[in-house]
Amino acid sequence: MSKDCEMLSKINREDWVKISPKINPTKLESEDILGVPAFEINEIFIPLCKRILSGPVLEENFGNENKYPYIIGVTGSVAVGKTTFARVLKEILRNPPYNFVTEVVSTDNFLFSNETLNKNQALHRKGFPESFNYPAIINFLQIAKNYASVEIPIYSHHTYDITDQTQTIPPTQILIIEGINILQHPPHIVSDSQQEIIRDYLDFSIYLDAEEETIKQWYTSRFLKYCEKASSSDESFFTQFKNLTQNQATALAANIWETINSPNLHNHIGPSIEFANLILSKEKDHSINYLQALPEWFSR
Repeated sequence: MSKDCEMLSKINREDWVKISPKINPTKLESEDILGVPAFEINEIFIPLCKRILSGPVLEENFGNENKYPYIIGVTGSVAVGKTTFARVLKEILRNPPYNFVTEVVSTDNFLFSNETLNKNQALHRKGFPESFNYPAIINFLQIAKNYASVEIPIYSHHTYDITDQTQTIPPTQILIIEGINILQHPPHIVSDSQQEIIRDYLDFSIYLDAEEETIKQWYTSRFLKYCEKASSSDESFFTQFKNLTQNQATALAANIWETINSPNLHNHIGPSIEFANLILSKEKDHSINYLQALPEWFSR
């Protein structure tokens, strides 16, 4: 449901810790997860899971008349850390005290192939709303919501393309879907007869936010790592950049950001923040420093 961001309560990290449920699954309380430090797990992620899966939610979705899967959406800019965030949630939710069957699916898997985008002269629009097979995402959610197995494509960040392989997503109690487009309106290429919206399938949604200059730095760092790894692989999309100097690669990343990622953020990703149930603001080190949600959510 749309909400005016002015209606949201905003609290800082210190206040969040004060009001957070004190719960530490013994397996996780002193461990890093996927490179996320233990203090972030204990102060942010574990209390978040506890609050998202509050008593009423557990009763309604996992009681005697099970209504799972419970679907959590994670969105935000390119390079803001959506995949890592979603995977950390999965690790917590599949371990004690929850022990939920949990799957993570990225909407990147529903991008049109580079071949299709090239045919439509739209490769330069990759990541924009029309570059996704929106009806296929809706079909996936319809099947998953009925607690059934579903086969989906696989996207490779290595080749920057959809592969010829598929993966089977089994029936799951909690489905975490992450991607830049999960709270957006359907692209204009989707007909009125297919106007179902991804966000209507979400039980809870999280928007990861940060200063644009910070996200740009994260994107540049990731781009340089991909270029470095490509030096030992001829199959990588980034092989074409392997002979660039660091300054040249950095300049190229900056150009991609300014011409593609920044316009996409301002015109499509950013405006979808109004549909999020929870907004998490990140510092340069990826730690969460502010949380925004409706006042009643913080009082659960």
